[in-house]
Amino acid sequence: MLVVCVAQASAWFFTSNDKVVNPTDAVNATCEALAAQGDCEFFKCFERRFQCGQDYYMKKFAQKYCRKFNMAMNTFDPAGRQFLVNSRSCVMTRLLLYYRQDRMNCDTLQDDAVQMTTPCYLENNFCDIIDNNAQSFISVFEFGDASSLISELARIAGSCGGNALSGFWNTMSGHVRGSLARFFGVSSKK
Repeated sequence: MLVVCVAQASAWFFTSNDKVVNPTDAVNATCEALAAQGDCEFFKCFERRFQCGQDYYMKKFAQKYCRKFNMAMNTFDPAGRQFLVNSRSCVMTRLLLYYRQDRMNCDTLQDDAVQMTTPCYLENNFCDIIDNNAQSFISVFEFGDASSLISELARIAGSCGGNALSGFWNTMSGHVRGSLARFFGVSSKK
């Protein structure tokens, strides 16, 4: 009897509240082509197939920031622009494995999508472009998302070694000082 109770208690303890959804559309060759091209519309296709909703990766981050980075593309130097195109294609190509699944755990997708960003950034020369483009990255992030996204960028910059992380934090500090000075109506120059 004790074994049954422990087994049931363990099963209850490990039960997850993760959101799992079934596809609403079939795998679509047009959507797959959008991913191969690094087109932001892929994220909409993905969300149409697996409707995780507003609080999950596709709508909360992928669609929004893909659009915002496109709009800010000209604030990046040429190497930074190439990085954005290549890293976005890398992430989308990796997401195709999830897009083709028969069911989707929305929580797992969100965690895995964030984790796949690091190798895609590192494989596409993030370490070489972050110093000259840190301000452009920071300016794209919305206030509510900024702390988690900036922390993620800092973590990736830390993987670069050398001066990438310190350069990123110096840019970040200057950005925060300038924002606070504007907010309080004070000059940020000494």
